[in-house]
Amino acid sequence: MILSSNDVDIYVKWEPIEIKPNELVNFELNFMKNNTHVNTNYDFIVVKDDVTIKEVRNSFAIDGKATHIVEFPSSGSFSIIINILEDGKIKDSLSFDLKVTPEFPMGSIIVAVTLVAITIALTRLTLINKNKLGSDL
Repeated sequence: MILSSNDVDIYVKWEPIEIKPNELVNFELNFMKNNTHVNTNYDFIVVKDDVTIKEVRNSFAIDGKATHIVEFPSSGSFSIIINILEDGKIKDSLSFDLKVTPEFPMGSIIVAVTLVAITIALTRLTLINKNKLGSDL
């Protein structure tokens, strides 16, 4: 993903691409100007529903490169905010949203498969009993 300000383009990558709750996610930031990495002062902030999940203030990207590790505590929509700083003040603010997808618990899968199997078994038993009763008459 590329975020563009008046002075700098920020190339943002994260791994894993599909984010699940309670997993560590590695964010790579590359600050570029005219296709060249540039030293940049910045803030990196992760927010959900006006609650700050991670906040790194007044960080410095040496040679325009930085990484941050974030653990997302729940599923839902999160905002990633990157403030470009100049003399300690916000010069530009860029943001984007990420979706954290819920894990489908293994217990739910087992329950669903069991319910389907019981439904199939009961349907077959009902058909067998109907056929048996019909042949007894």
